[in-house]
Amino acid sequence: MAEEGDLGAMAREIIDANLYMTLATADSEGRPWASPVYPAEKMRPPAAHRLYRATATGHFVLDPAGHPDGSAGDHRAPVDL
Repeated sequence: MAEEGDLGAMAREIIDANLYMTLATADSEGRPWASPVYPAEKMRPPAAHRLYRATATGHFVLDPAGHPDGSAGDHRAPVDL
């Protein structure tokens, strides 16, 4: 498995390289929700959309090295940004 610092750098590169992204979250009951994320200047008046603030409590990436136990499937690894 890649070092956590390497995964954090990978996550930061993905974020820095993209102008538009989708933020996927889940509510307290586990229902998924995905929303597009735009630059703040696209959300200022007179724009038709408004900007909301959300605070992430954790950050994860899919570890390209796979699951640490060697099993098949995706492995979500926590990272610090």
